[in-house]
Amino acid sequence: MVEYSKSEVPEFFTKETLRQDIQEALALLESHLIHMTFGRKWTDEPIARNRQWYVDSLPVTYLASAFMALYDYAFAAEWDWSKNGHIFDAQQDAETFMYHAKFLEDLDSESYKRIRHVSQVARARARFDSISNPAISIEEPITPEDVALLAHMSIASVRNAISRSELKTYLEDDGRQCVADASLLEWLPSRKGFRSTMFMGDYADYRGFKPVSQQNRNTVTVPIDREGRPFRPSLKRKKGYQIGPKGRECYISDFEEALDTLKRAESPYWRRPNSNGIYGIVKGVGWKEYSIDELYSLD
Repeated sequence: MVEYSKSEVPEFFTKETLRQDIQEALALLESHLIHMTFGRKWTDEPIARNRQWYVDSLPVTYLASAFMALYDYAFAAEWDWSKNGHIFDAQQDAETFMYHAKFLEDLDSESYKRIRHVSQVARARARFDSISNPAISIEEPITPEDVALLAHMSIASVRNAISRSELKTYLEDDGRQCVADASLLEWLPSRKGFRSTMFMGDYADYRGFKPVSQQNRNTVTVPIDREGRPFRPSLKRKKGYQIGPKGRECYISDFEEALDTLKRAESPYWRRPNSNGIYGIVKGVGWKEYSIDELYSLD
């Protein structure tokens, strides 16, 4: 098991370093024959209740994309609903992954520390953003440790602010000291190290839904390959829609779930038949809006 101190904060690291950490951990998980199904995209049950292993459904591309999105959310204070889906889903998948990764004795402790730090800062930000943004809906109290992560301050500095009554706190039923929402909303934005989150895209789009004002258009936006051919319902095979880059593919039976997974991916890949009827991998090079009727009529 990876050992670490909860007070440790890693040195600055880039998204590329994080990507390498994720790939290393996933390779080790696979070598230990640990295969996981992640998130509400991959199971009807919330992850906390889903402990079943699946041999052929490790969503490597999706998981890496989820961590890249959480990195931007944690440190660049940006979240794109349309591209990344819901923060809770990405965070839930990240924490499930970390639960298993921490038992890998051959995983570099610095790698795990960086992965864990991204998840911790992203979750602290989600807790704070949920105070004023009902779309996030993470009903968890904010601790002084969360505040330290968000403000890029030491925990000692945060506790000094508490002792000076700059931050109001209260005790949860389990005895934890937590920061009052109203006090935090007033105090945190004025800290030099804090950045307010910029939300992009439309929340209603995060699983392919249109805003109410556009629902009567009855359209859907899908990726298109370099030949201009779209990802479409008729591409479903016996096992489902085959998506993901070569060597990291998975099958998803539902079209909307498959489309949503492609939207989350850094680059969308899927299989479609060529002129000889042989299925091959294509990469999305753009997005195009179709009417529902037109898309479902395409062969």
